[in-house]
Amino acid sequence: MERRADSGAVGFARGFFHGTIQEDLIFPFPELDSAEAEELDLVLTAFRRFAEDKIDPVAIDAASKLPPEVIRGLADMGVLGLTVPEEHGGLGLSVTAYCHFMETVGGHCGATATLIGGHQSLGSKAIILFGSDELKARYLPRLATGELIAAFSLSEPWAGSDAGALRTVAAWDEKEGIYVLNGTKQWCTNGGVCDVVITFARTPDLGPTKKGRDITAFVVEMDTPGLTRGREEHKMGLRGSSTIELGLQNVKVPAANVLGKKGEGLKLALTVLDTGRLSLGACCVGAAKRMLAGAVGHAKERQQFDTYLKDFELIQEKLADMAATIYAMESVTYLTAGLADRGDSDYAIESAITKTLCSEGLWKVVNHAVQVNGGNGFITEYPYERFLRDSRVNMIFEGTNEIQRLFIAGTGLKAPAGAVAGAAAGGAGAAGGAAEARFTRVPGALGAEAAMVETGVGALAAAAQAAVARHGAALAQRELVLARLADCAIDLYATSACLARTTAAMAERGPDGAAGEIDMTRLFAAAAGRRLELALRACESNEDDVVRRVSERACAAS
Repeated sequence: MERRADSGAVGFARGFFHGTIQEDLIFPFPELDSAEAEELDLVLTAFRRFAEDKIDPVAIDAASKLPPEVIRGLADMGVLGLTVPEEHGGLGLSVTAYCHFMETVGGHCGATATLIGGHQSLGSKAIILFGSDELKARYLPRLATGELIAAFSLSEPWAGSDAGALRTVAAWDEKEGIYVLNGTKQWCTNGGVCDVVITFARTPDLGPTKKGRDITAFVVEMDTPGLTRGREEHKMGLRGSSTIELGLQNVKVPAANVLGKKGEGLKLALTVLDTGRLSLGACCVGAAKRMLAGAVGHAKERQQFDTYLKDFELIQEKLADMAATIYAMESVTYLTAGLADRGDSDYAIESAITKTLCSEGLWKVVNHAVQVNGGNGFITEYPYERFLRDSRVNMIFEGTNEIQRLFIAGTGLKAPAGAVAGAAAGGAGAAGGAAEARFTRVPGALGAEAAMVETGVGALAAAAQAAVARHGAALAQRELVLARLADCAIDLYATSACLARTTAAMAERGPDGAAGEIDMTRLFAAAAGRRLELALRACESNEDDVVRRVSERACAAS
């Protein structure tokens, strides 16, 4: 599956594959400016009050539907237009501010977060980024106020992760000057409540092209004749969000509703998803914080053997793992959001890392929370089983984590020629004055953790070169190898984010004031270092052939 990879500045994480650490991209750790922080605080205060009074996640889950008054309330507060530019009636918040908002929503109700994300992170965002002036003027003001609800529909029964294989066709009708769409779309989030959908189809009038290069994006109004909504899907989690199939039978769409350039629909979709994955990461952070708070509360109140749960080492290990994991999730999310707001660096790999790290981190945190709560964690009276169900899909939608890993490694290995000269082992330099694999701004208190990243970057660069030399063109099919390289990059980026954030905390409050951040960074880095060592070792010595044989036998036996 192709992904956006800018040809300009090389992203921070991509540099790892070539033995470099570009400090200027992550130091200082990004922060909201004071004016936007004040504006965000007003929005969050209003939302928290509304959520407490009107958004009942238990009732929403039981009814498998968001009440219309909730959607109207969100619209009335203006939260459906947070990222819409001010000239089109929105608040024009930065990616970072929007992520802070979505973190709060994710900690309260996953279904509500999904509605907002489908509308704003994907549907509206596509028009913001790629709409013509006419499309922006026609739709963005009404999307900002919630008069219109947006959806984003890419997947099909035959094309999920392989979006380039979609079969929906948009035939050009020269006589009427319109496109006629025919096909089926699957798993359309917000499909049952939306007024406008961003969808994708092959445009044969472009002529013969490479796979995926004939796909075009369209803005389609839901009341267009021939566009039908399927039934609501019954889901494991996020039950209150709307997920349906869309049928398109001779759906006529004017040429003016083409989004972006003809034939660049797949690139458009992947670019929009890059930003959407950041708000997904933020939602995971909010949900994880909610789970940690619940687990800590129970551990402080529950006694066994005349001892509070919080005083048992095996429980302490889980609580500490939850806290350190959340710290890394939060650091990665807001570092990457800061990179997106900067706009001068490709952050596609970092976006994929954010989605992967945060979705898997939340899954682990929720599982720990269920375990710490014992029997209560399994009972629907408590929120843990609902959060468990809601969190599972995060590793699937907006690109499965398997696809993210293949993208991280594949793109990392294909850094733009000349932008970074591949330093082999040890991160030993790069051409053109590029940074070496060294930190110069990390305080001595975190020297061991910085050294782990420095050594790891050099080792990853060497492992990447060795993999290319060993497998050549066949490396694209060696997914287990690519996944190991990706896992190294994930842990190196996450630890770097923690280092940058903790460095900022130490500069502001001193080592004593930042003791908590220092300890969480150390704990996460220690675990990351162990995972890194195992992954690198497995690049050389593994059981991949055995895995294939066992899998083949399992398939043959079924």
